[in-house]
Amino acid sequence: MAASVILRICLAALFIGLVGCRRGSENPEQRGAGIFVRNCATCHGPSGRPPLTTTLPVMPRDLSDPGLYQRLSDSDLKASIKNGKGAMPAFGVALEDEDLDQVVAHLHTLARSR
Repeated sequence: MAASVILRICLAALFIGLVGCRRGSENPEQRGAGIFVRNCATCHGPSGRPPLTTTLPVMPRDLSDPGLYQRLSDSDLKASIKNGKGAMPAFGVALEDEDLDQVVAHLHTLARSR
């Protein structure tokens, strides 16, 4: 019985270690992409381009527009995500600063892939 408990604890520790290693192997853009899909893509579209058929009262900003990143600094983008802007809700309660930085890193990849 005790050996069974020890084995389960060791397996759980191994699993946690492997999960931690996998997360560490992703770069900030990849982690930001996952956060973006879960929190932003519903309105902005998975590629950063909002669908033209949106039923939202205000068309979300096209995040794939390279000009956006010439006008706004990373701090501006982070503040908009954290505090909300216009019709966009604030995500500062749901996302930590590191998450916000990773989303901003991912946003730059959207403009490059246009």
